[in-house]
Amino acid sequence: MRGILPVISRMRMDHDGAGSLHMWGDEVPVTADVRDGQPVLETSPDAHFPLVIRCTVNGDVLRMRFTNVGVEFDLTFDRAGEAEIAAHAAAQPVATPAPVGPDVTTNGLATAPPMGWNSWYGLRLRITDELVREVADALVEMGLRDAGYTFVTLDDGWQGGRGADGEILPNRGFPDMPTLGRKLHDLGLGFGIYSSPGPATCADYTGSFGYEEQDARTFARWGVDFLKYDWCSAGALYRTEEEMRGIFQRMGRALRESGRPIVFSLCQYGAFDVPRWGATVGGNLWRVSYDVEDRWESIEAIGFAEHSTPVGGWNDLDMLQIGLGGLSDVEYRTQMAIWAMRSAPLILSCDPRDLSASELHILTNRDIIAIDQDPLAAPVERHRIGAVDVWVKRLRVGHAVAFLNRTEDVVEARMTWEHIGLAHPARTRDAWTGVEAPASPEWSVALAAHESIVLRLLS
Repeated sequence: MRGILPVISRMRMDHDGAGSLHMWGDEVPVTADVRDGQPVLETSPDAHFPLVIRCTVNGDVLRMRFTNVGVEFDLTFDRAGEAEIAAHAAAQPVATPAPVGPDVTTNGLATAPPMGWNSWYGLRLRITDELVREVADALVEMGLRDAGYTFVTLDDGWQGGRGADGEILPNRGFPDMPTLGRKLHDLGLGFGIYSSPGPATCADYTGSFGYEEQDARTFARWGVDFLKYDWCSAGALYRTEEEMRGIFQRMGRALRESGRPIVFSLCQYGAFDVPRWGATVGGNLWRVSYDVEDRWESIEAIGFAEHSTPVGGWNDLDMLQIGLGGLSDVEYRTQMAIWAMRSAPLILSCDPRDLSASELHILTNRDIIAIDQDPLAAPVERHRIGAVDVWVKRLRVGHAVAFLNRTEDVVEARMTWEHIGLAHPARTRDAWTGVEAPASPEWSVALAAHESIVLRLLS
């Protein structure tokens, strides 16, 4: 493969059509077929990144096109013998030792789950300085900033390589990062950016591998307030829990020494039970799942999974899909309810200018946001009544109760407050409608498919 460390660095194919792809340190089985006269390679559907790869062959050159992490890749491979393969492998980046040192001291940031906007799902690799400025203005004009969505994060695709002195450079779409940072700060917003502990990011842009201290100083000089640090190609170099902790700690310590307070967001998909140790490497929040998708099955799988209680930070369930268009308002309300009950970061990733009035109402609902941001940050207590999941969250004042229907049917549950371990409240307020009512000793609820009801219990 031509390049430094792409998603796929080499492939092997036998005469029987079976082979493997070397994807960021893993050998992934692949089979060859022909569809509509075009060669196609396909991984197993249960692979971490299932791929269908369209191929064209021109002599000894193989061109591969596929979509991964929402990005269209176009890679070129040359036929190679054993000697060329060995030389290619020898030219790849080599892991530097990453021992775990003393815990990184806390930065005192993100005392509540962070809220903001991230460019990934809505804009992918189309981000530019101009678009980010337009989004920032929209966050202010639409009331999203005032509702708490304050971080504006450039995800993958802003990078342009490194200068002769090793400094990371933005691409042509971002002519002046410090000025962009000042623009965001003048609007009362935080400036977020993205990198990876590996040589390449998920979309094959420049990562921070070997330049952690220099990149941290550069980000600080640009006025960055938030760093999302995505594992990606680091998995080709570091395989153990100790190595993962050590390489994240390297950046966590560099951020602490950069001279600027920067929220540190670990994105390593929940490996090695990260809620136990994320704060010890300087993290403020950490992903506990693979990427969420704009479909119900993904929301359900991530939202209802159980994880260790976070210590010193926040379990990140990935971004809100509200506004991306794949789900109904009912399902988007349920994602918002689940994320809030679990004290997860609330990061929207649509183009906010495209939000409908109902989607904007979901995102700015004061009761739901207050449940998410509640300073007690108590874990939910889970109950099951009939086909309804009932979650109880103790708040600094009172409780929140969420009724969640994971099924495809209309379901009903009848209960008393004692069934879910609560004393009989005087009144309840429906978080979605704002309607308050006296609380009867017995309570029933009917929920449509994938619907949620969230109550604040009032004394």
